[in-house]
Amino acid sequence: MIGLRPVFGFFVIFCLLTLALGCGPGTEPGGPTFSGIFKKTSVYAGGWGTGTAVVIWTDIEQGGSASHSGSPGRREYSGGMGATPDGRKVQWKCVTTDGKTGPVTINGVEHQLVNGPLFLVTTRNGKTEVNQLQRDFSKMVAGKESMNKLALEDKDVSQFIEAADGK
Repeated sequence: MIGLRPVFGFFVIFCLLTLALGCGPGTEPGGPTFSGIFKKTSVYAGGWGTGTAVVIWTDIEQGGSASHSGSPGRREYSGGMGATPDGRKVQWKCVTTDGKTGPVTINGVEHQLVNGPLFLVTTRNGKTEVNQLQRDFSKMVAGKESMNKLALEDKDVSQFIEAADGK
């Protein structure tokens, strides 16, 4: 019969090894995600560790659907945002193994996350255009508060929202 002391000792060693070898902030997928509507725009933010890997912001006021899945060292975000009055939708997908690189496909056009994690997608004038911007979201937790702050303090995002209000 195994005594309690050896089992407890094994358990302690297992926990210490898990802590020592486990994932640290920003090295593994996880982190919160957020989707919401801000004025006449929709936003999705996909978290990575303690930061945010990707932000997709569209001038489509209707919400959409979004999902994320992951396995050790990999995260996939995908979704779609509402529809324009002429029926066009914004479909997107992002796959990353480090929260900084990987393909981001928006309506069939592939972009690279390394070129910037912020995507402003406009559907004005009967066409869909993507503006990819470089930002450091490594310490920005995906959530309502951070998206509100981004909307108010980032000049490009605030101008995008103003333009969507007047479209």
